[in-house]
Amino acid sequence: MNHQLNNITPKELKLLFRLDGNDPCREHLIGYVRGDFGKSGNEFYTTWFPEDDSKKTEQFRETLDQVINAFREDPHTPVLRSFQDMAAYCRENPQKQILYRYSDSTDYAGKVETSDFRFYIRLIVRWNDYNFYVFAYEAAVDEALECAAEKEEKPVKEKLEGDGQDEQN
Repeated sequence: MNHQLNNITPKELKLLFRLDGNDPCREHLIGYVRGDFGKSGNEFYTTWFPEDDSKKTEQFRETLDQVINAFREDPHTPVLRSFQDMAAYCRENPQKQILYRYSDSTDYAGKVETSDFRFYIRLIVRWNDYNFYVFAYEAAVDEALECAAEKEEKPVKEKLEGDGQDEQN
């Protein structure tokens, strides 16, 4: 299956990191994979961090495997094949660079959308560090993200003292 690493929007940046417990998007997080390419840059080590095991269905496991393997095997987007391949892809795709809270100039990101899931992939081009995170969400995260963005965009109204009318002395 051919998966494309799409650009993400500014409001999606937070989905590349662990979410605050009160964030409405968190209820759609299935879990995330953290990985690195080892000392040689050609190894492949991963750890799965579950958020909600009840959402880790067979369909999800198969889709996650397909996404990870696609980016290890695809000659056009080999971001999970090796450190060198990931770094080359990032150099060739500067529009994928992100600057957000905990990231620095070595972080790049993209997303993969399937009918049922969203995978937000953060690439970290730094030796001796974790080199990628793949955050997996239910597709319903799109709606939660929209609702959260609308709430954040509403102007904060300050409560005026008194009854709101000009007082005369």
